[in-house]
Amino acid sequence: SVHLVTPNEAWVGGATRLAHTRDGGVTWDTIHLDDALPDTPDVRFVASQGRLNVYAVHFWNRGDGLMAILAQQLGEGTVKAGMVLSTTDGGSSWDLATLRVAGSVSMWSRTDGWMTSGVASGLYATTTNWRSSRRLLDGVVTSAYLAEDGRAWAVASPVPRVEPQTILHSEDSGETWNLSDIEGTAPAGGIGARVLAFAPDGVGWVGGGDSDGNGLIMTTHDGLSWTYEETPVRSEVMAMQYVDGAVYAVARDGMVVRRGPAPPRPGPVDSLKTKWGQLKRDRSSTKE
Repeated sequence: SVHLVTPNEAWVGGATRLAHTRDGGVTWDTIHLDDALPDTPDVRFVASQGRLNVYAVHFWNRGDGLMAILAQQLGEGTVKAGMVLSTTDGGSSWDLATLRVAGSVSMWSRTDGWMTSGVASGLYATTTNWRSSRRLLDGVVTSAYLAEDGRAWAVASPVPRVEPQTILHSEDSGETWNLSDIEGTAPAGGIGARVLAFAPDGVGWVGGGDSDGNGLIMTTHDGLSWTYEETPVRSEVMAMQYVDGAVYAVARDGMVVRRGPAPPRPGPVDSLKTKWGQLKRDRSSTKE
């Protein structure tokens, strides 16, 4: 899991730890979950179910953030338990927000946000920092974006455990959803949609792969129709994020690409001043 707060500040989650950089990846501070987790019965129960993996991390400012942790047995893909923890001091301390298996999380304040479930049970929203929530979608949801003005998009499938390939769009905070046409403009072989990212003005991107495993990215101005884009990506796109006028994509083989800045609406997507380009890989040290 990767989340950019700014182009130079990022959080990266993985097996048993969380890493943080403020200088564009030159140096990293590592947070070990065994040292960071609160010592409560609920947290101890999740930790007892298997190895802990940071499956999602999201910060909406430098101090406030969430991380979603899954417990999995070594050598197995089965998720045994999950929890979401919150911080208000930049990751120095964490509190349990909810006992929920989450696939992705996003907040725009300490109380308001959304998450996708990691066990094919939908998309949820909260206005109470997860003390309560409501379900917006059933089935498999691998990625979503909810804007504060009520617009929403999701990569979803109504059938549990079926790979999502449908883009859904809502104008009323997820109360009703409409299909978005993506296959009609995809290259031959179609696109297996997996993740999406949106700018506040409605320009968006969806990433995934074709039937041969090649990476694909498509773009939109309104979430209703999509256009294929040429990129350096050669393997399936696994994560995307928009930050400070640019969109970043991470492929299965580790390639990271960026495009930006985003064009003002309603200019054509081709008016982007910077095309997709591969970012250099930095072999920097990590501070423990």
